[in-house]
Amino acid sequence: MINIPEDYVVLDLETTGLSPKENEIIELSALRIRGRKVVEEYSKLVKPEALISEFITNLTGIDNNLVKDEKGIASILPDFLSFVGKDVVVGHNVLFDLGFISENANKHLNKKTFYKCLDTMKISRELFPNEKHHRLCDVSARLNVKQESAHRGLVDCYTTYKCLEVMRTMI
Repeated sequence: MINIPEDYVVLDLETTGLSPKENEIIELSALRIRGRKVVEEYSKLVKPEALISEFITNLTGIDNNLVKDEKGIASILPDFLSFVGKDVVVGHNVLFDLGFISENANKHLNKKTFYKCLDTMKISRELFPNEKHHRLCDVSARLNVKQESAHRGLVDCYTTYKCLEVMRTMI
């Protein structure tokens, strides 16, 4: 039995690639949920040290010009970690995001991060074991949750939140 809390934080990151050691965070987004309702949003673009590739720009819509005046991850991460606090962290493939957070907190802040987490991808796999795909776009379509666009932090946070709340009713 999956226990879904009433209060939690949904998070989503956009990055320049798949490796927390080799790639960088370019967007940090989160929703604070209290009593199963969104009460606060957090979303910041991050200026990476390396240039954003054309592939990532095409995927996310985030380009080098968009982030040129933004702060780097070392400046933004403390505020983001404060927003997340000690809440249960919810995300779609959440260990990917937490890997980047952990790597950057350790590298830039000399800080270890530990979170209780809930993965909507894992929940989808348990609820729909015969389905082949469990990407956020697949899960939202399966659950009739409208997804405005993909691969932008705050939009993906809202989609993840809505999917979790629908899956809550199915458990």
